[in-house]
Amino acid sequence: MNMTIPQLEYLLEGFKKNADDLEKEMNGKKKGGSSKTMTDAEAIQYLIKSGEAR
Repeated sequence: MNMTIPQLEYLLEGFKKNADDLEKEMNGKKKGGSSKTMTDAEAIQYLIKSGEAR
């Protein structure tokens, strides 16, 4: 897959926002809550399939 610098920057911004949102969510949950996070590869595949990354 070939991507331009702006596309990579867009993905990285999305990863950072996702990480920030997950951190907020985890801090707001009581202990014992469960949450599944995506690996980097899973996140990229999800963005490609959803049409967010072209």
